Amino acid sequence: MIVYNISHFLDQLAEDRELNLTRVKEVFRETIITIAKKTFGRDIEMTVDIDESSGSISVFVVKEVVKKVEFPSKEITLTEAKKYNESAKIRDRINIPMEFEAFGRNAIILTKQILFQKLREAERDAIYTSFEKRVEEIVTGSIRRIESKRILVTLDRTEGILPKREQIPGEYFRQGSVIKAYILAVDPKEGILLSRTHPGFLKGLFESEVPEIKEGIIEIKNIMRIPGVRAKVAVTSNNPRIDPVGACVGVKGSRVQVVVKELAGEKIDVIQWSQDPLVYVSRALSGVKIIKEDIDESTKRIQIVVNDEELPIAIGKNGQNAFLSSKLTGYRIDIISESMDKTTSVANLDGLSPKLKTKLLENGFVSAYDIIFYGVPKLLSIKGIGREIAKKIYEISYDIAKKTKHQPPDKS
Repeated sequence: MIVYNISHFLDQLAEDRELNLTRVKEVFRETIITIAKKTFGRDIEMTVDIDESSGSISVFVVKEVVKKVEFPSKEITLTEAKKYNESAKIRDRINIPMEFEAFGRNAIILTKQILFQKLREAERDAIYTSFEKRVEEIVTGSIRRIESKRILVTLDRTEGILPKREQIPGEYFRQGSVIKAYILAVDPKEGILLSRTHPGFLKGLFESEVPEIKEGIIEIKNIMRIPGVRAKVAVTSNNPRIDPVGACVGVKGSRVQVVVKELAGEKIDVIQWSQDPLVYVSRALSGVKIIKEDIDESTKRIQIVVNDEELPIAIGKNGQNAFLSSKLTGYRIDIISESMDKTTSVANLDGLSPKLKTKLLENGFVSAYDIIFYGVPKLLSIKGIGREIAKKIYEISYDIAKKTKHQPPDKS
């Protein structure tokens, strides 16, 4: 039997493809067995031994020792078996050496093709495994191709996909441009999915720009974004001597501006987190002064009254400030101005008796907006209020709220 030494060959393959040598040897064994089955039949049983010390390879056909052979590819007589193993006996399974020449020239060529195909698959699996450990990290790559629904990004030995839905609206890229992105997921079918709209991308950018975050001195509590438009970042400090907002913004905005530039000009509000919901909400709403508030912890709802002049600031352009503040704090925030509050106060609602107004106030209904928010079902839970009266209260509240600048929700 000829023994082939392939140690150097396998070592070189492992090095060139950056694969584990053990995995390369497994792939080689699988390839030899695949070719053997293609050449000699699928029912043949093979084993491939690679000597770890010498690097030599030996190929064997495994057969069972029987008295009479019925299946030549699986069985061998005792007489023939003793030629390979003198101690062989009936029902033993013995290894019969096979020369590579028995495969034939075409099979040997095919072996090389299948081997490299399997190595490519192993290489891809190894790369995906390494990227699975890097999910939620930020990577840097170069744009290989721009398509209508995605951008293909060249990463380390592989390719990432940046879908249209994960791109910041209005961004423009060129082929070959360097791009940063957040690893959203690694899927064997879809590939390495990237994102520039995920809150984690913004968080990662701050971590790279603000050393105090990596050191654990400053903690990012929450992030909410309207990608490419506006974002809010709530931060806190574990060191009372360090201002978390100032550290994130940097001297003359140096740190935050780097992040803003990467996000195509997305406006970023960095606010200090607070355990006090009112303080937290006020800071989230660009620091507007809250004149009056009504908190319902069971429904995570806050109704606040602000100065008429600060109402546009609190709500923001297209409601962006109020929307992001609500998402950031986890509270539904209803904002009304001081003049609206007087108009929509339950105490000032026309058409309701003083006794009914008192009953509503005693049950937590302070304004018309409370009544609209909770609706008829909640009103019916108040003792002494039937369906007709509940409907009347709701209609009066809806009409008065509709007359103010702060429109009520559509009636359901």
